[in-house]
Amino acid sequence: MGLNTTVFILNDAIPEIEHNPTEFVQNLIEAINLGGDNRDFRVGGTSNGARVVVSHHADYVSVIAVGANYSTILGTVYNGNKGHHKEEDRYRILNEVIANAFLLHKCGPTPDIVGTANVLLNNLTEKMKALTESHQELFEACQAVVDNWSTGDLAAAARQCQAAIDNIPPTKKSGSWS
Repeated sequence: MGLNTTVFILNDAIPEIEHNPTEFVQNLIEAINLGGDNRDFRVGGTSNGARVVVSHHADYVSVIAVGANYSTILGTVYNGNKGHHKEEDRYRILNEVIANAFLLHKCGPTPDIVGTANVLLNNLTEKMKALTESHQELFEACQAVVDNWSTGDLAAAARQCQAAIDNIPPTKKSGSWS
């Protein structure tokens, strides 16, 4: 479909826009043509009465925070011009923005997002495998306590419990996992 541009206007600048509508339109067009996200432009006596927040192809969707006289692009994702009017589309887009932000925070800027995501996924898979194995050992140790309860041989069961506890991988709480 084409390009879309989001513009942020400070309401305090509206009187200047009313008195200088031609200047406003010219400066808006110039800011869009210069391309750059978060590009302020002047209107009358204000140096930052409005801002081109983002300008991109219609196949992309940006999530933008607005407040405190500023706008911030939280993320932009490819959407294939599918729309974002349905609740499930909004959730899908927000989840993708959050996932991209997590990757950026965890790995820093990288051209290989897919490769980075695979590394993180493999790391998480290994940690989950270790936890699953340790849970199995704990289950077996608890079963030994139950099995040995009636015979009174709890020392062997206690040793098995201690061994299982010792094999639990470190947790985030202990600061060993990052």
